[in-house]
Amino acid sequence: MLKDALAEPIQNGSLALQTIKRATLKEIRNALLQQKPDVVQFLGHGLYSDGKGYLALVDEETSKMWKVDDERFANLFAGHDDHLGLISLASCESARSNDPQTFLALPLN
Repeated sequence: MLKDALAEPIQNGSLALQTIKRATLKEIRNALLQQKPDVVQFLGHGLYSDGKGYLALVDEETSKMWKVDDERFANLFAGHDDHLGLISLASCESARSNDPQTFLALPLN
């Protein structure tokens, strides 16, 4: 649906769209090395545990869930953030929180 909505700017070269289907550290890093993003949108699994929100990525070695907190997620972009202006997160349980500031305006280290 997103590709269809953005077909014209993609076709005329004013926008590039890259999709990562398996959310592993390696796949994310490879995508960041191929093209420095202006915007990152994460649509995936998440969970809320012990008063904290996590994104659920895939552990490359075990293929099991890798719980990633806000700080670790921000650090994935270290060294790749010179163009990055927006990260949008949408995940399961993303509406649950004891703290409305979770994952809000984190500085990229």
